[in-house]
Amino acid sequence: MHHSITLILRAAIVVALLVGLFGQIVVIPGALAGEAAHFPPYERIVVPYTVLGVLGVACVQAALVATWQLLGMLGRDALFDPGAFVWVDVIIGAGLVATLLTAGVGARGWGSGWAV
Repeated sequence: MHHSITLILRAAIVVALLVGLFGQIVVIPGALAGEAAHFPPYERIVVPYTVLGVLGVACVQAALVATWQLLGMLGRDALFDPGAFVWVDVIIGAGLVATLLTAGVGARGWGSGWAV
């Protein structure tokens, strides 16, 4: 892969990590707190859903860091070395954790009839 493409991809990863961090600090807590202010019955789920939202974004960030590492290995022609599979496992694990978080929220909503 051409070196300039790798640089562009790494710049995109940095931007995505920064946007995710902004979301974890400002957007997710602010949006859920705003909803709770408008709908008082939802106040009791603000903290758990904030934690789940932040963890979901952290899963994406972990996959982005692993992608960064794989891009570095690509530049050294070491993409299929055994060490690369650790980073692939990180991506798979992050996807699995995000899936379990989503399934847990869905199962909670389904089991309660979507009632608060």
